Amino acid sequence: MADFALEATPDLRDHLGVLLNDVRSMMVPATPELRHWLVLIVDDDPSVHIITRAALGKLFVQGRGLEFEMMLTASDALTYLQANRNVALILLDQRLETADAGLAIAREVRYTLGLDRVRIVLRSGGDVQELRKQVVGLDVTEVIGKSSTTLQELRAVVVQSLEDFAQTA
Repeated sequence: MADFALEATPDLRDHLGVLLNDVRSMMVPATPELRHWLVLIVDDDPSVHIITRAALGKLFVQGRGLEFEMMLTASDALTYLQANRNVALILLDQRLETADAGLAIAREVRYTLGLDRVRIVLRSGGDVQELRKQVVGLDVTEVIGKSSTTLQELRAVVVQSLEDFAQTA
């Protein structure tokens, strides 16, 4: 693995300052009585779990923080969902053990488990437009690219998804 150094240029400091201000504007002080939104991250890449938690860990939606559960396989995710029906949002990798495992989980969630309130965001390392065509009729909230989605876009999708979940109560 190659080592590299990141030079803190004035432009980089400016961009980081704007990002930090964006993050601060989304944060609300935590209080003990807050309930958390339960977010299930399903991805076979542990680094995606780490990055997602870091990106969303301090986010509050409607005064509530996020609590994360992380699954590496489709079968673990489905087992968890069978036992925990209070998941508000699933951030779901399209490709797990197979190329279409994410779609299979989405179908199972909707048609077999009958979890029609939970919001599903499919994440793809491939062609997002093609995947959007495949999810028609599955009630998938959004399809996003893993590498093409910015931090701000990811947060916006999560906020909108959780607000949608809250309205279905």
